[in-house]
Amino acid sequence: MDESQSTPDRSRRANERGSALVIALLISTVLLVAGGALIQVTSMSAVNAYDSSAETEAYYAAEAGLQGNWYTYYAGGTGGPTAVKQANLNHQVFQVGEGIPNLDHPSSQAFEKAIRAKYDFSLFYPRAVNEMRMFAAAADKAKSLDPVKVALALEGMEFDVYDGGKGTMRKDDHQFFQPMYIASFGDRNDKEPFDEEKTGWGWRVVTKLDTASTTLPTTCKMDRPS
Repeated sequence: MDESQSTPDRSRRANERGSALVIALLISTVLLVAGGALIQVTSMSAVNAYDSSAETEAYYAAEAGLQGNWYTYYAGGTGGPTAVKQANLNHQVFQVGEGIPNLDHPSSQAFEKAIRAKYDFSLFYPRAVNEMRMFAAAADKAKSLDPVKVALALEGMEFDVYDGGKGTMRKDDHQFFQPMYIASFGDRNDKEPFDEEKTGWGWRVVTKLDTASTTLPTTCKMDRPS
């Protein structure tokens, strides 16, 4: 065989194999990213489906003519207020939580106005603000970001919570206790400035439980780092 002809052939085949490898890697990367995105979307859908189950049930029950009160944990989550309004369950859906936008508390109302102006949604999980602020306070107290030092700084910490009042982290088991509220969703009065999801309806406090009323005994024997 003529070496002058076989050498270009070998080079061309090597280049083709190299190109095929690059293309295969690109396709694998695209499939990996797409698969990850699908898993994330599926997981988020599952969480949303779990969170919104109560208000969805309330909606279909109202559509079927069943009128009653519904007591939930997550009716304020994304899509919940819209479903409640569509079912016309005016102040018949209740939720228990650590606060609502329409509490008469100036600093949390100012925060609510700011987050709606910037992101166009309601802060329906005030606990997220409490968690970040308390973590920052503990890191400050410990003068460290070391997890063990921060955890020890959290023990027994008393904290001014987002919606007003005192919260505390029990040393025995690191459970956090704070005032809790039961609220209903429906039409608003002139002291309730915030609606939800552009429905015109908003949350109204039915009752408040002080921190002491939410604190239950524990038998936890928590292992601590030596």
